[in-house]
Amino acid sequence: MSADLAGLVAVVTGAAGGIGAATAAQLAERGARVLAVDRKPAPEEMGAGGAGELSFLQVDLMDEDAPDRIVDHVRARFGALDILVNNAALIGEGASIERFSLDDLRRTFEVNVIVPFRLCAAATPLLKQSGQGRIVNVGSVNSIMASKAGASVYVASKHAIAGLTKALAAELGPYGITANYVLPGPTLTPMSAALGDAWREHYASRVPMGRLLEPDDIAGGIGFLVGAAAAMVNGHGLAVDGGMLAVLA
Repeated sequence: MSADLAGLVAVVTGAAGGIGAATAAQLAERGARVLAVDRKPAPEEMGAGGAGELSFLQVDLMDEDAPDRIVDHVRARFGALDILVNNAALIGEGASIERFSLDDLRRTFEVNVIVPFRLCAAATPLLKQSGQGRIVNVGSVNSIMASKAGASVYVASKHAIAGLTKALAAELGPYGITANYVLPGPTLTPMSAALGDAWREHYASRVPMGRLLEPDDIAGGIGFLVGAAAAMVNGHGLAVDGGMLAVLA
C-alpha cells in the first residue's frame, strides 16, 4: 500500500474494533499519523501503524469535555489535524414508535449526531489550518432509506448525519475542507454481531454481491474520500453496500 497520506494527521472515533479499527489501520498503513479514539481500552491486536503511526486515546465521547480533550491531545502531540473520521455509533434498542424510550432516543442521538457535531466543531480550527482538511462521517444505508419496524430512532439519527455532512460541506468548503459520509451496507462488526444469526441471514440475501460486508470494505471507501483523488468530492454520500441500494431503489 502506498504512503500517499505520509505526514497527515488523522483522528478516528469508535476505533477499538469494527469499521473504526479497520479505518485507523488502513490510514496508518498509508503513512498517516493516526489517533484512534474509543471509550473501550485499546485492543491487544492493534498494530504499530505500518508506514505511519497508530496511537490510542481512551475517552468516553459522551463526556461533555471529550471533543476539547481529543483536539487538545492532537494539538499537543501532533500540532495539526488533517483528517477526522466520525465512526462511533449506537444501534439503540430497536423499539417500535409506540414503545420507544426517551432515554434511548436521547442516547442514540447523543452518540450518533451530537458527538460528531461537537467533534467537528472542535476540530474545525485545526482542519482550517491544514488547507486540505477531510471530514468523513459514517452513516448507513439508513441515511437515505428506512428499515424494518423498530428502527425509527436509528434511521432518524443516520438521516441527521447526512444532513449535517452536507451542511459542513457548504460551510467549510471555502477553507479547503471536504465533508462526506459513507453509507455502509450490512457489515460484520462487534455491534452487528449482537443482532444474531437471523439478522445475518436476512441481510446477506439482500446484498447482490452475495455476502455481508467486512470492516475493511467500509474502510476502503473512507480511505478514498480522504485521499487526493477525492479532492473535489464534497457533500457526497458514498454507498459501500455491495449493490444493496441499487436493488432496493
